[in-house]
Amino acid sequence: MNASTADSCDFVGRLLGGRYHVRSRLNGGGMGVLFLAFDTRTGDDVAVKLLAHEVAANPEVLARFALEAHALESVSHPNVVRLLDASFEPDGDAYLVLELLEGESLGDFLHRRGALAADEVVRLVSQIAEGLAAAHRAGIVHRDLKPYNIMLTGALEQQVKLLDFGICKVKGRPITRHQVILGTPDYMSPEQAQGHAEIAPAADQFALGVLAFEMLSGHVPFDAEDPMQILYRIVHEQAPDIMDFAPWIPAEVNAVIHRALSKHPSQRFSSVLELAAMLRDTVAACDAAFDEEERSSHARLRVMTPDVRRELPTPCVTPSCLPSSASLSLLPRASGPRLGQVLARVVRADTSPPPSGVARTEPCPPPVLGDRERLLACFDLLEDLLGGGGEPEVGLSDELRRWLGALPSFLPELTRARFGLTGRIEYRAPLSHAENVEHAYLLSRLERGMTPEEAVDVSGLPCDRALRLLGELCGKGAVRFSAGHPAA
Repeated sequence: MNASTADSCDFVGRLLGGRYHVRSRLNGGGMGVLFLAFDTRTGDDVAVKLLAHEVAANPEVLARFALEAHALESVSHPNVVRLLDASFEPDGDAYLVLELLEGESLGDFLHRRGALAADEVVRLVSQIAEGLAAAHRAGIVHRDLKPYNIMLTGALEQQVKLLDFGICKVKGRPITRHQVILGTPDYMSPEQAQGHAEIAPAADQFALGVLAFEMLSGHVPFDAEDPMQILYRIVHEQAPDIMDFAPWIPAEVNAVIHRALSKHPSQRFSSVLELAAMLRDTVAACDAAFDEEERSSHARLRVMTPDVRRELPTPCVTPSCLPSSASLSLLPRASGPRLGQVLARVVRADTSPPPSGVARTEPCPPPVLGDRERLLACFDLLEDLLGGGGEPEVGLSDELRRWLGALPSFLPELTRARFGLTGRIEYRAPLSHAENVEHAYLLSRLERGMTPEEAVDVSGLPCDRALRLLGELCGKGAVRFSAGHPAA
């Protein structure tokens, strides 16, 4: 147990300030630990954000903690978490008492739902912008806007609450030194990534643009394995088009997000409220541009139209992302069986002729499929090895590394074999049967008589991703292929 963990455990059961009885630990943050506490004066449950003793001993950290309290006290808005009390004396316990929120973070929500419908994004962006605008009017720049610093409360009508102003910038109260980079790389503005001392509200607008991009597509615009590579891309590379990840998004919506992601602050919108209003108006205009007949055949309307979106069941429990061409996992680890179990189903009937249109070629001499136990054990070990992080290939032979390098190219073939994607479509369910945006998009493109190859072609998606979605639809009974009409 490390010092901070032990320190946080010491607070459970204590009475802070003669008023707040600490009951249990909720979670840990960047500078503090969050506890559930009971307010003995009001009889209410509250959240207490408390600094560990060794952290509070740092004068700069304590000053920033006090600045967070000042910021929250200065901003009274329904979309910003409410500060109830604070104590940050150098020789005492440093803590903030906050309203207790029930719900989930936007990060958890996106992980559960994946890409959101545009009307949902408009509603969330509007509330985030309202909270940020209130902070900006008080001379405060958040500087760390990200999904896990946004709370969604309320079961039916989600209300946004902005959290964690721990590295905020308050006008007239400078703490950050020049060329010190603060924030989360994926959501930093170019001026933050370059360590500029003067950070304006436009930096929060850039982060909101990244959030809108992520909510619409399921991906952040600037991504890399190394944080410094992310910062380089933010500063030097233009943001990709949302349509590269979500082809159902209209170009007009893409243009709005791109303006918010402009490299220079002066090229962005005048405020976060203007960004939210422009996004709302653009989505409404795109919706109005299609008639009722097109609503049933164009997937972008499936995404753009609130009344159609309401046909989908909520919440939609879906993976946050689909496997890329470089991924070896055929099913999300959290919701499906292990890779070896999937391969077991693929090779179970290896003595039968291969399905029409699927050639059983291998990137190396074919394994002996009769020895299934050894083969499946290999794939289970491989899954554990690759899921452990680091550089697992260091201890592998050159021959095995060459084999693994070629294996991802067979993901489409394995997907087709796993889900039996052969023949022609003989049934396609109505759009109202779709469980998420991506399923609805693909369903809207499919027609009876299509082969899997034609379905992939009309989807506009990468082959492995389109096949994966097609397999999911077949598994749910939303699409059915007839083996009586072999694929070309």
